[in-house]
Amino acid sequence: MPDCPPAEILQRFVDERLSADACSRLEGHIGDCVDCQSKLDHLCASVLPAVHVMIDPQHLPIPDRAWSPARAERLAAAVRKANSPHPPTHSSEVPLLSSVDTDDGGTYGEETTGGDSQQLPETIDPGEDDSPNSEISYAEKARVSSPIRKIDDYEIVSEIARGGMGIVYKAWDVKLKCFLALKTIVSGELASERNLYRFQREAEATAKLRHPNIVRIHRVGECNGLHYFTMDFIAGPTLQHLAKQQSLSEADAVRLTIEICDAIAYAHKNGVLHRDLKPSNVLTDETGRAMVTDFGLAKCLEDDSDFSQTGQAIGTPSYMPPEQAAGRKDEIGFQSDVYSIGALLFHLLTGRAPFVGETHHAIIHQVLESETVSPRKLNPKVSRSLEIICVKCLQKECSRRYTTALELKQDLERFQLGYPILARRASPFERLQSWCRRNRAIAAMIVITLLTFGIGIAMTRHRSRMVTENMMARVDSAWDRLNAQMQSVDLTHQSSHDELVPRRVGMDADQLQAALDGYDDAIAAWQTFNGTSVLSEQRRFDIAEASYRVAKASRLLGDFPRSEHAFQTAIDRLQKLSQQVPANPQYATLLGEAYDYLGELYRDHGHRQQAESAYQKSLSLLKDAQAKFPENPATSQELARVENNHGLLLESEGKLDAAARRYAQSEKILRQQNLRDSENIESQIDLARTLINLGRMERIRHRYEDAENAYREAIDELQGLFDLEPDNRRIEFLLAVTQRNLGYMFSEQLNDPVKAQRWLVLALDHFNDLPTSVPEYQFNKIICLVNLTSLHGLSGDEAGLEKCRSFYKSSLEAMNRLITEFPGIAEYESWMGLIQGNGSAIAAMEKQTSLAKDRITEAIKHQQQAVELQPNNLDYQQRLASHRQFQSTLSTGQSSD
Repeated sequence: MPDCPPAEILQRFVDERLSADACSRLEGHIGDCVDCQSKLDHLCASVLPAVHVMIDPQHLPIPDRAWSPARAERLAAAVRKANSPHPPTHSSEVPLLSSVDTDDGGTYGEETTGGDSQQLPETIDPGEDDSPNSEISYAEKARVSSPIRKIDDYEIVSEIARGGMGIVYKAWDVKLKCFLALKTIVSGELASERNLYRFQREAEATAKLRHPNIVRIHRVGECNGLHYFTMDFIAGPTLQHLAKQQSLSEADAVRLTIEICDAIAYAHKNGVLHRDLKPSNVLTDETGRAMVTDFGLAKCLEDDSDFSQTGQAIGTPSYMPPEQAAGRKDEIGFQSDVYSIGALLFHLLTGRAPFVGETHHAIIHQVLESETVSPRKLNPKVSRSLEIICVKCLQKECSRRYTTALELKQDLERFQLGYPILARRASPFERLQSWCRRNRAIAAMIVITLLTFGIGIAMTRHRSRMVTENMMARVDSAWDRLNAQMQSVDLTHQSSHDELVPRRVGMDADQLQAALDGYDDAIAAWQTFNGTSVLSEQRRFDIAEASYRVAKASRLLGDFPRSEHAFQTAIDRLQKLSQQVPANPQYATLLGEAYDYLGELYRDHGHRQQAESAYQKSLSLLKDAQAKFPENPATSQELARVENNHGLLLESEGKLDAAARRYAQSEKILRQQNLRDSENIESQIDLARTLINLGRMERIRHRYEDAENAYREAIDELQGLFDLEPDNRRIEFLLAVTQRNLGYMFSEQLNDPVKAQRWLVLALDHFNDLPTSVPEYQFNKIICLVNLTSLHGLSGDEAGLEKCRSFYKSSLEAMNRLITEFPGIAEYESWMGLIQGNGSAIAAMEKQTSLAKDRITEAIKHQQQAVELQPNNLDYQQRLASHRQFQSTLSTGQSSD
């Protein structure tokens, strides 16, 4: 009889960590050896104090773009935290994104990753060198007028504006890697209680408002007694500078005023009065959109307190309503802001405020006593109807103004469309003009009949053209807003590892939908007026793409019903467009991609039959498009992605051979594009991702040599890309995950600790280079640390045990930070249980029974929390049972055997 194998080999046999050939040989020996059978009975009846037994030997697939409900849950937690009025003070790290992409209810193990194949590099280039290795910071490069150089995580670049209470700086956020506007109190630490109250009120009033025409607040804080808050940095000029630098057209003045009305109506709806609207408090962004800011005098209607005293005027006199100028604060309401909007419109039309004077007292006297000068006297080009609207806003008595900002907006829109305004009853002649605009054909016949010369025809065409231009201006304005929101959501989706995501993704989805609804309304108004569609082929495609992006943004937050509806809407629109214009490959490709995303949505939420149907439709569409447009690389690339994603679905259903064929087909398509000579980095990343999935599939089927080859080739692809783009965090992340997966296989299946340690250490070096503010990076780093803990825990020597302790300590500290930043995440709780289980096993190996019992009790607590959060997750249940078994072993003293 051959010699019996050592206990370590038998333990590996019990743990299923031997190769298939080794298992086969050992099974033959065990069948004839009573001693080995007895040893195996003992090993199976107790849990040895080895670190490995607390680790789950599972592997996760590498999805193409999957965004699971678990990941959405972590993102939603980050959104709630980012919007919290009281930022956390326990950590210098800002949690900003969710973690691993997995199937709903799937297993979680050592070999995992996530990512979005359509992400951009997760760096935001502000036009200067912002490399982490740069020796000179932004604050050191800039000449700052203020002695303040840094406030918390913000480096001051320059002063933007200074007022009676606050200073606004352009600042560089060293964590988010982007420019923001940072506002502080002028008096700094010496700020009076009144100024501090007003400063806090501005922050509170603005923070509750989320509107595309209101500058958003990101963070409120205090640094060394200096109160501050940060806002979006808007690069465009204020209305004051815009009016000085160029002569605004009447159409632009009306458009800007409508946008201001929209913002103020939204603020009023949310119980906030601005009370200090003036040209310098309205910015314009790069698209020319109006952005209202500076709510320093804002009043929340539910707050009865007020920092102004009766009889004291607050605000800017030239744009202040009479009741505010007189200090009659009880009369200040919605119509007070309407007055100020009218004063803004007056300035845009005439180039000056309604009332001007040498002193504030002189201006206030005019506001209270003098009638407003007619805008047409200062600018004869101003339309009569627009003058009426402006003058109505500037009435001394509140009751004679528009009741709300929304009512003012609607009248301005009527003026845009060429309809009679509601500011006063139209005269018979004006009603005739309006009728002619709406009934062009009949009006033209009447004019031709009455006028024998061509003057009538010319006048009719001129008026029709004016109405058409007004209507199109409304459509174009709505499109500009929609396009701006599309770009915002597109950036959010493509930067799904980026720190900006939690602060933007929720509001982007809402704002994009609002912009899309506004555009639909504008199109409907045109069709009512003209009877024909104004939508060109490009605009129809843009609308479909906007619906598509609403769906993707909703999916990021795990909003299944809204996302499903938006995907179906986008698919319907793209399908019609693809049928109408079959010669355009872009439409067919995007339609196939939309079905692909819909399939992922169904797959992530457990609707496997619907997912299969969506993938089949996507494959059918893309194969047809590829046959029609073989030279279009985008179609082939998307087809490869769908093959990969369909493979993930088949694998989750246990159809391994079918899944392997899908992965192989994806690889074949991607290799046909001659990727090594291509500048399409995304295709090369897709190839690496598919190779990782193939490697995992070969590992599952015990084809370890093929698995190693696939992993190594994926590493070569990613390493080549990383050498070209060393600052691309997404590539480095995938490279680190693949190296870790290969190291895991060498440790668990191939029993080669030397190679395992080499690959795991390489992976850890890359994980250490990734930012700590992105949970997905840190979670995968923790998995690498756990693998190293397990590897060295099995070495059996003191040096290995010392490394095991060190890696355990690092994994515990990192997991503690992650759970503190993102509480209530089942996946994190379960992994904390695994790590605490490791700590218990280490203590048992060191004969510290009391400490081992404490740690396994802590492990059980976290694992129970995970089970409570996801009761149907079998992996959490199995881990909990393993912890309890080990606790029982410790109690009976078997761990010291």
